[in-house]
Amino acid sequence: MNIEHLREFEYLAESLSFRDTARHFFVSPSVISRHISAMEDELGTKLFVRSKQSVAITDAGTVFLDRSKAILSEYNAALAEMSRLDEGGKPVVRLGYLHNAARPFILQFTSYLKEHYPEIEIEFKGMPYKMLYTALDDNRADLNIMLNVYSPHQQRYELATMYRDQFCVVVRANSRLARDCADGIEPNAEKMKEFLDSSLMLVTCLTPKIGYDLAAKCAKKAQTEGISLRQAVLDLGCMTEAEFDETVDPVKLV
Repeated sequence: MNIEHLREFEYLAESLSFRDTARHFFVSPSVISRHISAMEDELGTKLFVRSKQSVAITDAGTVFLDRSKAILSEYNAALAEMSRLDEGGKPVVRLGYLHNAARPFILQFTSYLKEHYPEIEIEFKGMPYKMLYTALDDNRADLNIMLNVYSPHQQRYELATMYRDQFCVVVRANSRLARDCADGIEPNAEKMKEFLDSSLMLVTCLTPKIGYDLAAKCAKKAQTEGISLRQAVLDLGCMTEAEFDETVDPVKLV
């Protein structure tokens, strides 16, 4: 049995979409279908029930999924061990990063690794976003620095926020804007809260929780329909009210 076919099977079992699986592995859906059929023939049982409208995993498929995950885990561990032996026993971390997006802080991150883990060699692998998850799945990268773009398969990975952008409006202290608009202004707390609650900038708080794509969808719905971000999130079923209140904290943006 081809190890790559096992990877495709695992992804399909979690996505239940031949199209998404094919897109992930950069092949056509018909190729994935042929590979799954070959696995079913070899195993002598159906792994999926397919129709034009849906794909469902069978009981046998569920059992085989647990086994295939164990096989892939051992296989990836073996590859990592062989890689270390090739390097003379010195551990190597293959760091995948998103072109452009990671550049502002990748130097600080690697400097931290060098300082605290001097015994580790770092191998850099810059690549487009779509290839980053695939690189993890195919054991071509050990960890990635990337945008937290929502994926329905994120449960397969561990994510940790390590960097947030902050944007400020800056004017010259002697400019007319500063003199005529800033000097002597008294804050209207009630109005400020109203503006804050309706600000789409709060979507930044959502990204680490639900991912960039879904957060952007919420922001677009709020802007298009003239509703609050909170209402858009609730309407789309992305969070409960309690989850929204816990996640969307303007202080986190400061």
